[in-house]
Amino acid sequence: MKKIFLYMFLIFPIITFAKSIQVRDGLYYGYWVYKDKGVLKQYGVLANNPRKDAGEYILSPVPILTATDEIYIQIKNNVPTIFFYHKNSDADLNVVGWAGAKFSGSEVIISANTIRFLKDDSKERISVGDKFNGKVVRLEIGEKAPIKEVNDKGFSIDCNQYLKANNYAETGLPNVEEPDPSGRKDILIGYPATIFAVGELGICAALLDDDVVPQIKNGWIQFRRLN
Repeated sequence: MKKIFLYMFLIFPIITFAKSIQVRDGLYYGYWVYKDKGVLKQYGVLANNPRKDAGEYILSPVPILTATDEIYIQIKNNVPTIFFYHKNSDADLNVVGWAGAKFSGSEVIISANTIRFLKDDSKERISVGDKFNGKVVRLEIGEKAPIKEVNDKGFSIDCNQYLKANNYAETGLPNVEEPDPSGRKDILIGYPATIFAVGELGICAALLDDDVVPQIKNGWIQFRRLN
């Protein structure tokens, strides 16, 4: 009798874990850039102008009709904290805020922001790095910002990838409402809860408009290390 030997192969699932990106510690500032005939240029979707006062970078209001949206990312031990200033075109109020974040794979994830409303003529001084008290805005689904082109000088966030990762083209931007800080009764001030997309035309939200200029359509956010 022939013996038939059956060989049993145990198949173990191969589990891989996406390694989080490593970004050099430091303070980074977001510029809106695009390429024109192979030359890298800046465009006014973002302020593109980090401002220093008494040795500190600040997020205080700037004159009307000046591009004011700004994003700083401070990284310590590969943990990012985001500081931002958003212009509100629908009211005489702007948003200054900060958010704890984390790197996950090739993305930075934000689950909650702390914001404060400021008027254009506010004299309040907001320093980058100041985790002030304010209204805490929690997102049901964390805001994802895919990161690429990481080097010692900085990294980039592509708005098309950002909108796709968060499905904002289909769902719209999550909103937050705040009682009017000036005290008007029964008046709510609405504002997006996101950092990288603001209103109808702010930062990455501009790409949701089909009729945008090439400088926006073909541009991205480039974070450059300041220190």
